[in-house]
Formats: sequence, structure tokens, C-alpha cells
Amino acid sequence: MEEVQELPDVSKLLSLIADRMADELQPRYLKLHDAPTYVGVTGGTFDKWRKQGLVDVIKIGGINRVDRYDLDRLMLEHKYGPHAGR
Repeated sequence: MEEVQELPDVSKLLSLIADRMADELQPRYLKLHDAPTYVGVTGGTFDKWRKQGLVDVIKIGGINRVDRYDLDRLMLEHKYGPHAGR
């Protein structure tokens, strides 16, 4: 008898697509006060990360921005657990 493969849950698939689209709509360069929200930490924690040299800030004139790709990389570099590195 032929084994039947389960189809992926359509609602999960749609959720993944929606998340990916929302991510792509985010600006690459975040305002300094928006960056903590992006990574889900308080402003105080984010300031500590900056002082520890974990977060680079782009400064042009009086404008400060943080590259969200750098934030994504920071989070991945500090990921641990059974699925880390995936």
C-alpha cells in the first residue's frame, strides 16, 4: 500500500509567507529608538549592547541608524540550543 504524505498545514504556510513579507517591508536602516523593539529588548538593554560593542551605529551628520541585518546577525551569533546553527 502506498504511503500518503501529509500536506503542510495551509494556515502555517500562509503565516510563514506573511511573516516573510512583513520582514521585507521593514526598512533596512532602523532609527536608534526603533532598534530595541526590532530585537525585542528594552532601550536600556540595547544601550548596554552598544556600550559593549555588540551593536554598530551608522552616523551621518546628526542622523543615527542601525542596520537591521547586523541585528539579525547578532541574534543568530548568540543563538543556542538544540536547533542553533540551523
